[in-house]
Amino acid sequence: MHSTLYIKKDGKYKRVTATNILYLNADGSYLRLVTTTDDFLVPQNLTEFVQTNQLPFLIRVHRSYLVNLQQVDSFDQSYVYMGSHQIPIGHTYRNRFLEQLKSL
Repeated sequence: MHSTLYIKKDGKYKRVTATNILYLNADGSYLRLVTTTDDFLVPQNLTEFVQTNQLPFLIRVHRSYLVNLQQVDSFDQSYVYMGSHQIPIGHTYRNRFLEQLKSL
């Protein structure tokens, strides 16, 4: 799947290949979308983004975070590691995260 999103930044819409997304972080009524090369502040909440874009490789690991399973470098009981990024794993999301990793 090579979905492409166009996300507004600095007055222009920039092309983002969905598989290059590392993670999404809820920030009030906005979300921070971090890719391998850039990050964006998007005026949507996590639920709206997921419903609008339907990207099955993005999975919730915490009430405030979604990660791209294809970009996970490692993980432990508490965190997912993606390059220099450390994303917390919420207790209620841990089992689903582990199940999704097995199905890759």
